[in-house]
Amino acid sequence: TQCRGIPLYHFSMINDLGRAEAYSNALRSEIARLPDGGGRAVVLDIGCGSGLLSMVAARHGAASVVGCDKAPGMAGVARQAVADNALSERVSILDTLSTCMEAGTHLPARADLLVSETFGDDPLSESFLPSLAHARAHLLTPTARVVPGALRVYFTLVDSPDLLAVNFPPDPPLKGEDGFDFSAWGALSRTRWSCFLKDHAVTLLTPPLEALRIDWSDPAAPVPLKGSSVVDAKVVNAGTVHAVVAWYSLEMGGDAGGEISTAPDAPAMKGRHWRQSVWYVPRGARRVVAPGESVRVEACFVRDRLVFSLQPQL
Repeated sequence: TQCRGIPLYHFSMINDLGRAEAYSNALRSEIARLPDGGGRAVVLDIGCGSGLLSMVAARHGAASVVGCDKAPGMAGVARQAVADNALSERVSILDTLSTCMEAGTHLPARADLLVSETFGDDPLSESFLPSLAHARAHLLTPTARVVPGALRVYFTLVDSPDLLAVNFPPDPPLKGEDGFDFSAWGALSRTRWSCFLKDHAVTLLTPPLEALRIDWSDPAAPVPLKGSSVVDAKVVNAGTVHAVVAWYSLEMGGDAGGEISTAPDAPAMKGRHWRQSVWYVPRGARRVVAPGESVRVEACFVRDRLVFSLQPQL
């Protein structure tokens, strides 16, 4: 069927007016800064999905917009949406990865502006940073700007047997006449998972804290492909540290300076196309903590991988 391989969350993304407005404001501002108000500009939309952002860029004055998506079915529907909105003369949709594209072949020239919404529950898991590094080297002009321009990653520590129950076998094993030992299933437990935090019973052990800010807004600076930070998180509620739960905000840039947040109580959560990320603490590293104590947390990223871990206290 046509929907095979197309995630259903794209429907809620199309209906997320706050997300669309934040991107639209940023694109309007950035295109207006270009020569002739974008009348000669080339815009590249990486991971174009429905084609929405490509069409927004065209509506705001970009002369030529090229969107790409690795899913052929998705690209085909996006092309139809572009045609339905009478934008086919200025918007092209390609079913390919941006890393397989060449300026002059897939793009009429190097792009003056890049837009992307390849940010999953884990903001780096869809390879935005490596894709941007490739685009800077091969597809963009030396002064090309990017929407969004940066992101901030936040986290909290949680006590939640409820979250453990969706990833680990019972500990201790189930007892009684009908009880069984499922400890062998522990080998299949994940180190990271995604959830809607408000769907689970949790005790927040710390307030939300900023872990990382990753900024790629300067065209002259190398794309940051790795980094780390260590945060001493002050405990405010007693419990056992079962997991690190993280979310992020995208800094859209432009004159409006807006952001899109995936925090548990953010407006974007109404559409449920983003979830929070959970990094489980290994069984042997879980700690019982009390208010006033500190837990040292390390956040590090390399290319498309983000990891949280607890560190020994000094």
